Amino acid sequence: MLAIAVIWRVASDLEFTDSYYLDTHISEWLRRVMSFVHDGVAPMAVIAFTWWLARSATGRAGLIALAALAVLAAAMCAVLLPRAWETWSSRQFPPELAARFAPWREIIPPDAEVFWAESPLGTWLLLQRPNYLSAIQTSGLVFSRDAAIEMQRRAMALSSIVPPQSFLGWNNAGPGLMLSRQQLQGICRLAAFEFLVTSVDLGAEPAAFLPSKSGPVSKGLRLYRCPIGPG
Repeated sequence: MLAIAVIWRVASDLEFTDSYYLDTHISEWLRRVMSFVHDGVAPMAVIAFTWWLARSATGRAGLIALAALAVLAAAMCAVLLPRAWETWSSRQFPPELAARFAPWREIIPPDAEVFWAESPLGTWLLLQRPNYLSAIQTSGLVFSRDAAIEMQRRAMALSSIVPPQSFLGWNNAGPGLMLSRQQLQGICRLAAFEFLVTSVDLGAEPAAFLPSKSGPVSKGLRLYRCPIGPG
Protein backbone atom coordinates (compact mmCIF):
# COMPACT_ATOMS: atom_id res chain seq x y z
CA MET A 1 0.00 0.00 0.00
CA LEU A 2 2.86 2.38 0.78
CA ALA A 3 4.45 1.66 -2.60
CA ILE A 4 1.16 2.28 -4.37
CA ALA A 5 0.66 5.55 -2.47
CA VAL A 6 4.15 6.76 -3.35
CA ILE A 7 3.78 5.84 -7.01
CA TRP A 8 0.37 7.52 -7.20
CA ARG A 9 1.67 10.68 -5.54
CA VAL A 10 4.72 10.93 -7.79
CA ALA A 11 2.63 10.24 -10.90
CA SER A 12 0.15 12.95 -9.92
CA ASP A 13 2.97 15.44 -9.36
CA LEU A 14 4.55 14.58 -12.69
CA GLU A 15 1.35 15.61 -14.47
CA PHE A 16 2.01 19.24 -13.48
CA THR A 17 -1.76 19.75 -13.52
CA ASP A 18 -1.67 22.83 -11.30
CA SER A 19 1.08 24.63 -13.21
CA TYR A 20 -1.35 26.07 -15.74
CA TYR A 21 -3.57 27.58 -13.06
CA LEU A 22 -0.81 29.47 -11.28
CA ASP A 23 0.26 33.04 -11.97
CA THR A 24 0.96 33.23 -15.70
CA HIS A 25 3.49 36.02 -15.10
CA ILE A 26 5.79 33.39 -13.59
CA SER A 27 7.97 31.50 -16.06
CA GLU A 28 6.63 28.09 -17.06
CA TRP A 29 9.55 26.11 -15.63
CA LEU A 30 9.03 27.70 -12.23
CA ARG A 31 5.29 27.02 -12.36
CA ARG A 32 6.03 23.38 -13.15
CA VAL A 33 8.41 23.13 -10.19
CA MET A 34 5.85 24.77 -7.91
CA SER A 35 3.22 22.33 -9.10
CA PHE A 36 5.54 19.37 -8.47
CA VAL A 37 6.43 20.35 -4.91
CA HIS A 38 3.12 21.91 -3.82
CA ASP A 39 2.00 18.86 -1.78
CA GLY A 40 5.29 18.72 0.15
CA VAL A 41 6.19 15.13 -0.79
CA ALA A 42 9.31 16.01 -2.78
CA PRO A 43 10.63 18.55 -0.23
CA MET A 44 10.07 16.11 2.64
CA ALA A 45 11.88 13.40 0.69
CA VAL A 46 14.87 15.72 0.21
CA ILE A 47 14.83 16.70 3.90
CA ALA A 48 14.62 13.04 4.99
CA PHE A 49 17.48 12.10 2.67
CA THR A 50 19.61 14.99 3.95
CA TRP A 51 18.89 14.02 7.57
CA TRP A 52 19.82 10.39 6.88
CA LEU A 53 22.96 11.46 5.04
CA ALA A 54 24.02 13.77 7.87
CA ARG A 55 23.62 10.96 10.43
CA SER A 56 25.22 8.16 8.44
CA ALA A 57 27.86 9.90 6.33
CA THR A 58 31.31 9.41 7.79
CA GLY A 59 33.58 9.42 4.75
CA ARG A 60 34.62 12.06 2.29
CA ALA A 61 31.92 11.08 -0.20
CA GLY A 62 29.17 11.74 2.35
CA LEU A 63 30.55 15.15 3.22
CA ILE A 64 30.81 16.04 -0.48
CA ALA A 65 27.16 15.00 -0.98
CA LEU A 66 26.07 17.17 1.95
CA ALA A 67 28.06 20.12 0.62
CA ALA A 68 26.52 19.63 -2.83
CA LEU A 69 23.03 19.65 -1.35
CA ALA A 70 23.81 22.83 0.57
CA VAL A 71 25.16 24.56 -2.55
CA LEU A 72 22.14 23.43 -4.57
CA ALA A 73 19.73 24.74 -1.92
CA ALA A 74 21.54 28.08 -1.79
CA ALA A 75 21.52 28.35 -5.59
CA MET A 76 17.79 27.65 -5.74
CA CYS A 77 17.12 30.29 -3.08
CA ALA A 78 19.18 32.80 -5.05
CA VAL A 79 17.20 32.03 -8.22
CA LEU A 80 13.85 32.39 -6.45
CA LEU A 81 14.75 35.47 -4.40
CA PRO A 82 14.03 38.12 -7.10
CA ARG A 83 10.61 36.66 -7.89
CA ALA A 84 9.77 36.19 -4.20
CA TRP A 85 10.75 39.77 -3.40
CA GLU A 86 8.70 41.07 -6.34
CA THR A 87 5.67 39.14 -5.09
CA TRP A 88 6.07 40.24 -1.46
CA SER A 89 6.69 43.90 -2.28
CA SER A 90 4.20 44.42 -5.10
CA ARG A 91 1.01 46.43 -4.48
CA GLN A 92 -2.00 46.07 -6.73
CA PHE A 93 -3.36 49.46 -5.71
CA PRO A 94 -0.39 51.71 -4.85
CA PRO A 95 -0.97 55.31 -3.66
CA GLU A 96 0.26 56.80 -6.94
CA LEU A 97 -2.41 54.81 -8.80
CA ALA A 98 -5.13 56.01 -6.41
CA ALA A 99 -3.93 59.58 -6.98
CA ARG A 100 -4.70 59.27 -10.69
CA PHE A 101 -8.36 58.70 -9.83
CA ALA A 102 -8.66 61.94 -7.86
CA PRO A 103 -10.59 63.67 -10.72
CA TRP A 104 -13.03 60.77 -10.71
CA ARG A 105 -13.61 61.12 -6.97
CA GLU A 106 -14.53 64.76 -7.57
CA ILE A 107 -17.20 63.66 -10.05
CA ILE A 108 -18.66 60.83 -7.95
CA PRO A 109 -20.50 61.91 -4.77
CA PRO A 110 -19.25 60.15 -1.61
CA ASP A 111 -22.53 58.26 -1.13
CA ALA A 112 -23.01 57.29 -4.79
CA GLU A 113 -23.13 53.61 -5.76
CA VAL A 114 -20.57 52.51 -8.35
CA PHE A 115 -20.57 49.27 -10.35
CA TRP A 116 -17.13 48.08 -11.49
CA ALA A 117 -17.56 44.47 -12.60
CA GLU A 118 -13.96 43.98 -13.69
CA SER A 119 -12.41 45.18 -10.43
CA PRO A 120 -14.85 45.60 -7.52
CA LEU A 121 -11.95 46.15 -5.13
CA GLY A 122 -10.91 49.13 -7.23
CA THR A 123 -14.21 50.81 -6.37
CA TRP A 124 -13.32 50.80 -2.69
CA LEU A 125 -9.56 51.30 -2.88
CA LEU A 126 -9.16 53.61 -5.88
CA LEU A 127 -12.45 55.50 -6.02
CA GLN A 128 -13.13 55.26 -2.27
CA ARG A 129 -16.81 54.77 -3.02
CA PRO A 130 -19.26 51.92 -2.21
CA ASN A 131 -19.45 49.17 -4.82
CA TYR A 132 -22.98 48.27 -5.88
CA LEU A 133 -22.60 44.48 -6.10
CA SER A 134 -19.99 41.78 -6.63
CA ALA A 135 -19.49 38.12 -5.82
CA ILE A 136 -16.79 38.89 -3.24
CA GLN A 137 -19.28 41.10 -1.38
CA THR A 138 -21.91 38.36 -1.18
CA SER A 139 -19.42 35.89 0.33
CA GLY A 140 -20.19 37.34 3.77
CA LEU A 141 -23.98 37.12 3.59
CA VAL A 142 -24.14 34.37 6.20
CA PHE A 143 -23.16 36.89 8.86
CA SER A 144 -25.98 39.38 8.32
CA ARG A 145 -29.61 38.77 7.41
CA ASP A 146 -30.12 42.41 6.44
CA ALA A 147 -27.09 42.32 4.14
CA ALA A 148 -28.27 39.04 2.59
CA ILE A 149 -31.68 40.51 1.81
CA GLU A 150 -30.15 43.67 0.33
CA MET A 151 -27.62 41.79 -1.82
CA GLN A 152 -30.35 39.50 -3.09
CA ARG A 153 -32.49 42.53 -3.93
CA ARG A 154 -29.63 44.08 -5.88
CA ALA A 155 -28.92 40.85 -7.73
CA MET A 156 -32.59 40.55 -8.69
CA ALA A 157 -32.59 44.18 -9.86
CA LEU A 158 -29.99 43.18 -12.48
CA SER A 159 -31.50 39.75 -13.21
CA SER A 160 -32.90 40.76 -16.60
CA ILE A 161 -29.33 41.30 -17.81
CA VAL A 162 -27.04 39.24 -15.54
CA PRO A 163 -28.08 35.95 -13.85
CA PRO A 164 -28.32 36.44 -10.06
CA GLN A 165 -26.05 33.41 -9.52
CA SER A 166 -23.21 35.41 -11.05
CA PHE A 167 -23.23 37.34 -7.77
CA LEU A 168 -24.90 34.99 -5.29
CA GLY A 169 -23.25 31.73 -6.37
CA TRP A 170 -19.85 31.17 -4.78
CA ASN A 171 -18.65 28.15 -6.78
CA ASN A 172 -17.18 30.16 -9.66
CA ALA A 173 -16.89 33.51 -7.91
CA GLY A 174 -13.70 35.39 -8.69
CA PRO A 175 -12.29 38.83 -7.98
CA GLY A 176 -13.93 40.24 -11.09
CA LEU A 177 -16.80 39.59 -13.47
CA MET A 178 -16.29 39.91 -17.21
CA LEU A 179 -19.45 41.16 -18.89
CA SER A 180 -20.12 41.78 -22.57
CA ARG A 181 -20.65 45.21 -24.07
CA GLN A 182 -24.38 44.50 -24.42
CA GLN A 183 -24.66 43.41 -20.77
CA LEU A 184 -22.86 46.50 -19.52
CA GLN A 185 -25.04 48.73 -21.64
CA GLY A 186 -28.14 46.94 -20.39
CA ILE A 187 -27.40 47.14 -16.67
CA CYS A 188 -26.41 50.80 -16.95
CA ARG A 189 -29.77 51.57 -18.58
CA LEU A 190 -31.52 49.91 -15.63
CA ALA A 191 -30.28 52.84 -13.50
CA ALA A 192 -29.91 50.60 -10.44
CA PHE A 193 -26.69 52.49 -9.62
CA GLU A 194 -25.39 55.92 -10.48
CA PHE A 195 -21.98 55.21 -12.03
CA LEU A 196 -20.33 52.39 -13.98
CA VAL A 197 -16.61 51.83 -14.56
CA THR A 198 -15.38 49.64 -17.38
CA SER A 199 -12.65 49.32 -19.98
CA VAL A 200 -15.31 48.67 -22.64
CA ASP A 201 -16.50 51.42 -24.96
CA LEU A 202 -20.27 51.51 -24.45
CA GLY A 203 -20.91 53.84 -27.36
CA ALA A 204 -21.77 56.80 -25.14
CA GLU A 205 -19.80 59.81 -23.93
CA PRO A 206 -18.04 58.86 -20.67
CA ALA A 207 -17.98 61.22 -17.72
CA ALA A 208 -14.24 60.61 -17.39
CA PHE A 209 -11.52 58.58 -19.07
CA LEU A 210 -8.11 57.26 -18.06
CA PRO A 211 -5.73 55.93 -20.73
CA SER A 212 -4.23 52.45 -20.76
CA LYS A 213 -2.07 51.26 -17.85
CA SER A 214 -3.89 53.62 -15.51
CA GLY A 215 -5.72 50.90 -13.65
CA PRO A 216 -5.90 47.19 -12.83
CA VAL A 217 -6.88 46.39 -16.43
CA SER A 218 -4.74 46.93 -19.51
CA LYS A 219 -7.24 48.93 -21.56
CA GLY A 220 -8.30 52.48 -20.90
CA LEU A 221 -10.89 52.95 -18.17
CA ARG A 222 -14.15 54.84 -18.68
CA LEU A 223 -16.51 56.28 -16.10
CA TYR A 224 -20.15 56.41 -17.20
CA ARG A 225 -23.17 58.03 -15.62
CA CYS A 226 -26.17 55.73 -15.60
CA PRO A 227 -28.49 55.45 -17.33
CA ILE A 228 -26.80 55.87 -20.69
CA GLY A 229 -28.57 56.53 -23.95
CA PRO A 230 -28.91 53.99 -26.80
CA GLY A 231 -25.52 52.95 -28.18
